Amino acid sequence: MTLKRAALVSAAIAITQCLTVNILVGVLTGGQVPAIVNLFTLAMAAVSIIVAVQAEFHCRTQERLSALTDFLVSRLSEIGDRTNDHNAGFVEGYLLSHGRDSTVRPLTSPGNGRRTD
Repeated sequence: MTLKRAALVSAAIAITQCLTVNILVGVLTGGQVPAIVNLFTLAMAAVSIIVAVQAEFHCRTQERLSALTDFLVSRLSEIGDRTNDHNAGFVEGYLLSHGRDSTVRPLTSPGNGRRTD
């Protein structure tokens, strides 16, 4: 049972309990139920309804975030594919214009500033 459904069931039970107690006490004894009992029951119903609304809001927010995440992943993949193709062409063009046998020099550490070649 989901949180939303449990909260709604709890609210329905609290309201039903309040009405049943008031009717039974009124019919059987002719008196009234203490106000604190009615207030407690109504407060339980109100809290249950608030929890149900909050659970629904949370579910909707999670669905929207999941959809947004999926969209961003697909969009970034598309951008990455286009960028990788562009960079690959750039590197190939550079190597073709400068010859494939160009030397690659490693970066030196900035330790003492001397050249190592």
